[in-house]
Amino acid sequence: ARYSYVPFSFQREDAGGNMRDITGKQQSLLSRVVFPFNLDRGAWHTGIQPELAYRLKLAKFDDSPYFEFTNAEQHRLAYRLYMYNQYRQSKRDLYSRWGQTFYIQFENWPFNSGNGHLGAVEGWLYFPGVFWHHHIRLYGGYQEKETGDFFDFERLRVPRGYHTLENNEMISLQGNYSFPVAYPDWSLWDLLYIKRLKAN
Repeated sequence: ARYSYVPFSFQREDAGGNMRDITGKQQSLLSRVVFPFNLDRGAWHTGIQPELAYRLKLAKFDDSPYFEFTNAEQHRLAYRLYMYNQYRQSKRDLYSRWGQTFYIQFENWPFNSGNGHLGAVEGWLYFPGVFWHHHIRLYGGYQEKETGDFFDFERLRVPRGYHTLENNEMISLQGNYSFPVAYPDWSLWDLLYIKRLKAN
């Protein structure tokens, strides 16, 4: 096992929902500790990665007829577990031909009024496609949240073109068939290099 510590990272978000007129800005400062356990065996790349994190969020929202935001500062604790078991890829593979990946996370903010929480479970399954280097990737996720006075982006995948959806409970399912189209191996001096074109 190896120990990994990220002292802090800074992020700025434009907060807006696709179903309600919510606009504003959120800034966050993140500090996290990660413990990656490498359990590789043979041709399989396997591991477990627990994580603890603290996030400070600062928010400023525009007036909205739907919500009244009172907290401008939020202290959030996060507990995450990432698990993976994937067959090793060749250089031409887009994804693993066989594999499973699971991600479990829970966040709460016990130090704020309007105490909230967010829990999510996600999973990916990888299968070979019809031809070599073609891939089938299936995704499923479940999320439950009570965000209180803060706007929050979804942890699950949402339909393309959306950033978030207004909800307290959500189930997300997705299927993708991916394959390489061409390998031009083309470069334009030192400005541009195209190794592979792929479709999804």
